[in-house]
Amino acid sequence: VTMGKLTVKEIKNAAPKEKEYNLSDGKGLFLRVRPTGAKSWVYFFRLPNSRQLQRMTICSESEYSLKELRDDI
Repeated sequence: VTMGKLTVKEIKNAAPKEKEYNLSDGKGLFLRVRPTGAKSWVYFFRLPNSRQLQRMTICSESEYSLKELRDDI
């Protein structure tokens, strides 16, 4: 999976919709956009020997740069 699908402009321009949605950046990192307009970074993963998808909220969209998040994933 190629890391870094999202651009800074796409993140800034991600508009709220009626329902919450996620934009994938790759390797399990997603930008979650809520109907209120709030944006946060979420990481989706599976634990070993588990088929269930886990979700971990990392931070609000503005707390870390996109580069910092990509470097830590």
